[in-house]
Amino acid sequence: MLRAQKTFLVITAFLLFFSSFISCNFDNNEGAVPNEETISMESENEKTTIVVKAKPVTTVVKKSTSTELKFEVEANGGNLTYQWYESADGTTNTGTAIENENQNTYIVSPFTERGIRYFYCVANVENESTTSSIATVAYTELAIIEITTVNNEEPVAEQVSPPEGCYGAGLRNATKVPARMIISKDGEVLYDSGDYEKKQSGLTIKLRGNTSAYSEKKPYKIKLQKKADLLKDLLSRDDSKYKDKDWILLKDATSLNTFVGMTVADIAGTEWTPEFAFVNVIINGSYRGTYLLIEAISKNEKRVNVADDGYIIEWDAYWWNEDKKFITNLNQKYTFKYPDPDNGNIKKNDDNYNYILGFMNEMETALRSSDFKDPEKGYRKYLDAESFAKWYLVMEIMGNHDPNFYYVLPRRGAKLKMYPTWDAEWTLGVASAGTNGWQTYPQTPMYTETSEMYRTRRYFGQMFKDPYFVELVYNEWLKMKPNIQAARDNVAAETSRISFGTTANFERWKILGVNGLSVCLVAFPTWQQECDYASQWLDRRLAWFDGYISDLYAKSKQ
Repeated sequence: MLRAQKTFLVITAFLLFFSSFISCNFDNNEGAVPNEETISMESENEKTTIVVKAKPVTTVVKKSTSTELKFEVEANGGNLTYQWYESADGTTNTGTAIENENQNTYIVSPFTERGIRYFYCVANVENESTTSSIATVAYTELAIIEITTVNNEEPVAEQVSPPEGCYGAGLRNATKVPARMIISKDGEVLYDSGDYEKKQSGLTIKLRGNTSAYSEKKPYKIKLQKKADLLKDLLSRDDSKYKDKDWILLKDATSLNTFVGMTVADIAGTEWTPEFAFVNVIINGSYRGTYLLIEAISKNEKRVNVADDGYIIEWDAYWWNEDKKFITNLNQKYTFKYPDPDNGNIKKNDDNYNYILGFMNEMETALRSSDFKDPEKGYRKYLDAESFAKWYLVMEIMGNHDPNFYYVLPRRGAKLKMYPTWDAEWTLGVASAGTNGWQTYPQTPMYTETSEMYRTRRYFGQMFKDPYFVELVYNEWLKMKPNIQAARDNVAAETSRISFGTTANFERWKILGVNGLSVCLVAFPTWQQECDYASQWLDRRLAWFDGYISDLYAKSKQ
């Protein structure tokens, strides 16, 4: 809060975090490095000039570790004094002066248990004063990932718009920035990549995602130079086969949508569901919020287990932004995850390319044929129907408006499978397109708790005409039902465990109650209200789906 009377006041603020988002300019990466801002006020008395050089900022700390806050001010025209305050509720209204803390720095005492504390400082010159922003300091008990890039360079990318007739918005020319990463928890270092040395140590970090990368809080992809299991100690797993170079920092942690979606995928029994852990992320000394450190979709015995001649492909709405893709006879557009086109392992019209294109065309022909129900001639000759049934259940139960459609061919001559679950941001009724299209708020979501979403979409429209597939889905649902409550209990426990992390995150990113790309049509003033809404929505969804799939099964038997 700034109070100025009869002064000429200039404030030059070096911010550790940007406070505004310029959606069309990715050269200014929000929240990363000091940024100058000048505010001028004039009055009759111009003798006093105050320049704010540094402000205290929100951060997270390790257990039993102190941290320093700094409010640096330069002034002329009188004696400069400081007074630090601690706030009970994160505002200057409840500040209590901290005795004998009248320097421009303040050392926050170590936390012995998880908690949140709020501080600010007032600088006085003669009869004038300026108040710093609130600095939130939190010990959340979550692991902390600290990434330091070479020369403090920030990852950037170009924003690209779709060509006519396509939709979405993507990234292009994302810079791969060399860096070092340390993961610690409760003061113990769990992983240290070492400084960057190509093919030896360290990592590269880049922006990832499509529309999700346009928000202030960025998602990132990490590429280790040497394989490691970053979740080894966080998930208490000890198998070298988990080691991989590819990892993701998903920003969609505080909504719980991804956590719930992956939990539902687990109880559905999908072949592989990415494992993850909630973490705090600090990049170049700047706290970026709560993230999910999650396994990337890659060829790995413990991830997507495909042979060297296998495939991981995606039905991709952003196909127009990829160099390597193929289009089937039914105009379905696919891109490659494996073989990796970035490594030159697949080229248009080479053997790998022609095989998968031919396979998908044959499958689509069989699916649309008069014999499509025949297990030897129809779609079941090409598709693993059970995997499709499980994927359908996860997406329909979650009410996922915008998932990724991944397909896996384990090897040549095998059947196509549908997994893994990915992208649950637009689920559980808290985020969806409006009735007039994307981001047309305020209005209610397009899909409600009682709206079917996938029975007629993609290949499912034809498959659900086969009583065999309807029965398969129904039976898989019966297997899932007994485990629903245990999954709900797990979600409730995790919600409590990460609560301090989410509080710090929302102090860092002031998005509660704001419609935007991540929460869109339904926004709440508190995180607890958002969680309650999602939980109640899921309860109603499950009750509806149980009756819906039972009726569908009964009709298929008539």
